[in-house]
Amino acid sequence: MLAKISDDIARFSDDRRPRVVFLGDYIDRGDDSRAVLQTLSGIFHIADRLKSETNLQIDFLVGNHEVALLEFLKNPITSSAWLDWGGLQTLASFGVSPTTANAGARDFQRVRDQLAEKLEPYMGFLEGLPRTVVSGKVVFVHASLDPACSLDAQPDEATLWGTPPSGRAMGMPGMRMVHGHFAASKPVSRPNRICVDTGAYYSGCLTAIRLDESEAFLSVTSADLSPISGLRQSGGGSAFTV
Repeated sequence: MLAKISDDIARFSDDRRPRVVFLGDYIDRGDDSRAVLQTLSGIFHIADRLKSETNLQIDFLVGNHEVALLEFLKNPITSSAWLDWGGLQTLASFGVSPTTANAGARDFQRVRDQLAEKLEPYMGFLEGLPRTVVSGKVVFVHASLDPACSLDAQPDEATLWGTPPSGRAMGMPGMRMVHGHFAASKPVSRPNRICVDTGAYYSGCLTAIRLDESEAFLSVTSADLSPISGLRQSGGGSAFTV
């Protein structure tokens, strides 16, 4: 997908500044969470240079899986449910011997300590991820927004889990919301929201969208897979969400 986005950016030769927004859930369930973190954290650490040299702006949002991982690192006993949400696959990708959610406290702590050591190079990336990003009249978020709250006071129940506490329909009046979290067989495009989650871990299909004067979905399937590489530097472009 990174290569496809880079190629699409390169198609444009006008003065627009490309912006790429990642919507979270970079870990769990898939087989190679470590490689994903290596790639994305690598991009994260050169994002300022990319922006100054190429006008390419890159934003990374946090998803509920990253938050669940961080909570496990803080307290592996009370937050052990993460293991059943795909955490076991993440452990395997880092070479940490797995445990189960009904294991003893000592085993949870052993797993936490081993994983924390492996994750040390990526903690600067994981701990600084915001909940939302706004560009004009478009707001990007992992799961949802609660229209009863301002953008600066959005609860985690909405942004991470897609369950606005107010019970009102998700979204933000006057803005278009771009999100993931709610997997479907095809991406969703409606006047008030766009969802790009196509359940890559089980469907084999990862989806992004380009937003400019129009919109265009980009997709990569498991049949297209090649070794993970970073965004190639290029000029021109639009805004993307993955």
